Amino acid sequence: MEAATKARSQDVRQKTEVTIDVASAAVLAVLAERRARATICPSEVAAELSAIRN
Repeated sequence: MEAATKARSQDVRQKTEVTIDVASAAVLAVLAERRARATICPSEVAAELSAIRN
């Protein structure tokens, strides 16, 4: 078996399903930390979502 294929077959990380409600809550949480009229970067939302565990 090829090394990369073997490594992938052993990847047992749990997958987290993100619903629209969960994603919306993550966006709102990031926005709540900002001053009025501030923007957020999509990577900030991605970081917030990656911290979510079921």
